[in-house]
Amino acid sequence: MRRIDTETRALLAISLAFFFGFAGSGSIQSYLSPYLKGVLGVSPLRSALVLTLVYITMAAGRVFSPVAIGRIGVGRLLFLGAVSFALFPLVFGFWTAYPLFLVAAVLWGAGSSFFWTGGMAELLNHSRPDRYAANQGIMRLTQQVGQVGGFFLLGQLLALQSAAGVRAGFQVLFRTAALISLMMPFTLLLLPRAASDYHPISPFDILRAAVSRRRWVVSLALFASGVSYGILLNLLNLFVSERFGVAWMNKTLVFFFIAAGLFSYLGGAFSDRFGRREGFLLAFASGAFGTALLALVPTRPAAGLTALLLGVVFGVVPTVAIGLVGDRTRPGERVAGLAGVFLWRDLGAMVSIFSGGLLLQGAVSYRAIMWVFSAIFVLLCLLFGRADLTAGGRISKLEEPARV
Repeated sequence: MRRIDTETRALLAISLAFFFGFAGSGSIQSYLSPYLKGVLGVSPLRSALVLTLVYITMAAGRVFSPVAIGRIGVGRLLFLGAVSFALFPLVFGFWTAYPLFLVAAVLWGAGSSFFWTGGMAELLNHSRPDRYAANQGIMRLTQQVGQVGGFFLLGQLLALQSAAGVRAGFQVLFRTAALISLMMPFTLLLLPRAASDYHPISPFDILRAAVSRRRWVVSLALFASGVSYGILLNLLNLFVSERFGVAWMNKTLVFFFIAAGLFSYLGGAFSDRFGRREGFLLAFASGAFGTALLALVPTRPAAGLTALLLGVVFGVVPTVAIGLVGDRTRPGERVAGLAGVFLWRDLGAMVSIFSGGLLLQGAVSYRAIMWVFSAIFVLLCLLFGRADLTAGGRISKLEEPARV
């Protein structure tokens, strides 16, 4: 009974922290490019660079987070990460200097990586083996509920404040997001004592884990998950705001967050019961169809369905991937294991955001870019269809059990 109570407390604390973090800071990401490009007059490439820098720094943070956790403790690092969630929107709410945006991007990228890596590891270590992916799914469902609510409500707030000017409306949006994210550190008071001792690990060990041939399935899947998020953050949002107006952004893109939350839970429970490969195939088929749909039919309903299907990718893949990490690592190794493979999700988002900005700067059409991403998801379906991942997430013949 005591173990179950501890598991529930860890799930509640971490889930609530992600709820407030993504109801605030997480929700503003889709508004950044339209704000920078449409309101401040920043070029597409420089607009993309802000979020690209978030994910570059996040990837670097994945490498150093196990080192930091081993030295100062998971609790302190989670607190610092939570504080960074509140600082990021605060900068956009009170200043308009582009260099400050870049500094804020670096700080949030690092803090976010610390919180993600420590939070996921703590939740895994407090969970029973048969609840690895399911608990991660609940946590991600709570995070996405926060992001759905925050994204939609902040969008409504932006529409209401537009009478005072679009720039003023965006600044109110960013300040409100900062206030919501300030709740994040307080939820950590519910977190039980660390479930495992974390020892300092060399960043080179993390990099070796990230490029390990034995982990290619998890790494590639997470890279593709990051690509789906990057499409939302710097392509689909700009397409909707430019074609149909800023007021349609929250009404259209909200389907991404709804699907991501719902399929985080459903995908995790499904993969625990039936196998990891099937979850990956569902995700990549959804991504291929969603991006092809918008290329074929560039309408508001199609944009909403594309957002929903990309949300399936973003919801299912990380949950299934975490289940795989839990299957084959011991508790003390999970920070390193998660940091190594989740680095690829950050790189996927970075590549997607920056390449989208680069192509738009070169006047390549949205439809052509969507066809490129659709082809990538089709190739992933073919590749993962051949991967021999057994039911229940056990290691395949392609991937021998590996210890970090």
